[in-house]
Amino acid sequence: MPAPAAPATRTALLALSLASGMGAAWTMVRWRDLLARNLPDPDDLMRLQQIDDWLAGQAFGDLTQHRIGLHGVAMHWSRLPDLIPAALLRALRPLIGGPPAELAMLILWPTLLFAALLWVAASLGRRIGVRPIETMLVALLAYPLTPLFAPGRIDHHGLQMVLLLAGLLALGGRATLLAGIGGGLALVASIVVGMETVPLFVVAVAVLTLRWCGDRAEDARLTGLALATGGAAVAAMPVFATDSWALSACDGFLRQSWIATMVGAVALGSLAVAGRFATTRVARYCCVAVAGIGTVLAIAVLAPACRNPYGAVDPLLARLWLRDVGEAGSVLTADPRWSLRYTGLLVAAIVAGVVRERASPDAPHRMLLAVAFASLALAAVQLRGAYGGIAVATILLADAIAVARRHGVAAASAMRLAGAGIAYPLLAAALPVSARSAGPPSCVTPATLQALAALPPARILAPVDLGPWLVRHGHHAIAAPYHRNAAGILATYRFAAAGERQRRTLLHRLDTDYVVGCDGRGLIATATPALWRVP
Repeated sequence: MPAPAAPATRTALLALSLASGMGAAWTMVRWRDLLARNLPDPDDLMRLQQIDDWLAGQAFGDLTQHRIGLHGVAMHWSRLPDLIPAALLRALRPLIGGPPAELAMLILWPTLLFAALLWVAASLGRRIGVRPIETMLVALLAYPLTPLFAPGRIDHHGLQMVLLLAGLLALGGRATLLAGIGGGLALVASIVVGMETVPLFVVAVAVLTLRWCGDRAEDARLTGLALATGGAAVAAMPVFATDSWALSACDGFLRQSWIATMVGAVALGSLAVAGRFATTRVARYCCVAVAGIGTVLAIAVLAPACRNPYGAVDPLLARLWLRDVGEAGSVLTADPRWSLRYTGLLVAAIVAGVVRERASPDAPHRMLLAVAFASLALAAVQLRGAYGGIAVATILLADAIAVARRHGVAAASAMRLAGAGIAYPLLAAALPVSARSAGPPSCVTPATLQALAALPPARILAPVDLGPWLVRHGHHAIAAPYHRNAAGILATYRFAAAGERQRRTLLHRLDTDYVVGCDGRGLIATATPALWRVP
């Protein structure tokens, strides 16, 4: 007679079942789009192209997209998120053929990531006394988190959310050397993927070091965290360093971000060593203060670009283009409908978490709450900073629902409504349209795509949002929505502002074959999509 399944195994199977069910439902709804490779986000198309270029022979360390911009653009991405999708394609293509293998990967990879997210979230929830099914049900409706795992979403954001929760699972549980190592590995993997969740990891580590000040049992975890962070960063550098490694920026896994990571690892290691001699709370607080100040000063001197990772963005580009990118806007100045969609669930979780913390303080819960606050602060700079907070919010709200259930049906029902992430975009849709939301519509329309699909490979000056689609269909897109492509994006605005003679000069300098016009960002406004051949 087989042994009964362990709780962790049952939780994993439940997570896989729920993720598969959600993935199947999404697939049925978006089947035609998936067949046509109309993926949910332009970055998904670019990720697919990046994987294909690598499998076709482009060097592992060459992250340049050669058909973007004036003469190619070195992307700020990483090969790490490409590994499993590429492995799925390599495994499936000999069995079922190229296009079916690609379609299967576009469905399988987000579904597997979603299952991993549900499992880690449930494990975190169990740590503060919440049943796994409760946490998973909240996570299933947690907008805008769940759309990151829809079929076709192969960009790195879903992976970042899984790594963030995995890191919090390691840093918030039992204080062991192994837990510290797990937290360090998750931190470095997240840095290799991208810089979006680094501030949230920094907050979690700060909470851990403050806990270390009053609890000598944390010595082992802090030691493991320091060793794994430094060791993993050293190991990752020769593997994932790209051709743009020496670029003076901190918007990806580059020399400067690697140096900043090593400075942090040294600071944590110094605290671990100091803990052998500093045995009182006051002495440890002094050690943390010295290490913190030293870390800030060292990063300012050795990795100055990391003081503002996106500070290198051309100011003109930020003013003309970036401010119109919805998720790059601040929650304080964006269209209220956008702000409510992105942060409604997060704010509800913070309120519920504060009430819970005041009534029953708990160390793991406190770390989750601190990360949620940090995420809301990031959203005040860019709305997409809310993604990590929404992942944490699922656990805080599941806990609040469990507590509310003890106070009766009415309290539990009200808390379930507050924890239903899908309610916030529905509520936002009922708000009046503000002047800030009345921007130009997208040029990515079926009519535009059909006209461009009929063209032979060409260099095309088109609105920014069309860039990834053009590249995926064999064209060279001068403009594409990536901040390192400042020259290509600004070319569209210069073209729109120029007179006829200046336009002809610009098009010939750009060696352009076609210009796309529509009622969209940057180019000629026309009632219907238009395409001009450059003579």
